[in-house]
Amino acid sequence: MLLFQLLNAIDPNLTPAKTKIHLAGYNQVEEPLDVYRRGIEKWEAWQSWQNRRNFEREFVVALIDIPQRPGLWMFAGAYRKAGRERRTGGTDHWYYDLPRMTAFDDIAARVVVLFRRKDRAAYRDAETIADKLVVHELSARTLTLPAFPGYKQLHVSFSQLEALVRAAESSWRTALSAVGGVYVLADSVDGKLYVGSAYGEGGIWGRWSQYLNGHGGNVALRELVGAEKAKRAQTFSFAILETADTSAGRDDLLAREAHWKRVLLSREFGHNAN
Repeated sequence: MLLFQLLNAIDPNLTPAKTKIHLAGYNQVEEPLDVYRRGIEKWEAWQSWQNRRNFEREFVVALIDIPQRPGLWMFAGAYRKAGRERRTGGTDHWYYDLPRMTAFDDIAARVVVLFRRKDRAAYRDAETIADKLVVHELSARTLTLPAFPGYKQLHVSFSQLEALVRAAESSWRTALSAVGGVYVLADSVDGKLYVGSAYGEGGIWGRWSQYLNGHGGNVALRELVGAEKAKRAQTFSFAILETADTSAGRDDLLAREAHWKRVLLSREFGHNAN
């Protein structure tokens, strides 16, 4: 099935001739899928600001690149252009008023589209590619909340963790609440590491949930993120170094934490202050 066959079954007015396709990809700052995972309001604000008049049609269909899955795009919703406004301040930008078409909410973030583009153009008149936009998958769950990958494969960005915690995603919460252990936080800005441990009730899930403020109560990280807090923490990612039973003693886990600090030199060259 082609994407527009599915969309037209919901609203026949949404035709390719009236629609601009937004192929949202990495902009050298952030992945749009991460923005979407932080909340629909943040995604819609991200899309509304354009440096050119990119949405000069009645409708906009948004497709978001899925990292590590070449040629696959997440359907992020359909929008009606209600207006635009030129705004200046350093550089000119266009702000588009794009009300979401709620009739498509049930399939947003669940439909995966196959489209192998041959260039980097991010804005297309829909009729030029409509016959190449193929519905590849219709997921029972939204793609904004990935399934738990297992302890050994886990590597999650701050924005992904934030979305998972706020949604209390069951597979992640169940798995990470069941174990304590030692984890590592990596900062992509400077490459520095922070090693921490989680023990007792709530396990790793409970400890990682505390990082939504950007620092999790750690003195060195609080100083690092400063007033930006969670905004600065968007460059953090988390992984597990080793797991332990939640009944494991605090002293034992602190000893394992100290071991990994020595191995990874996170005191000398990272964000661990002790």
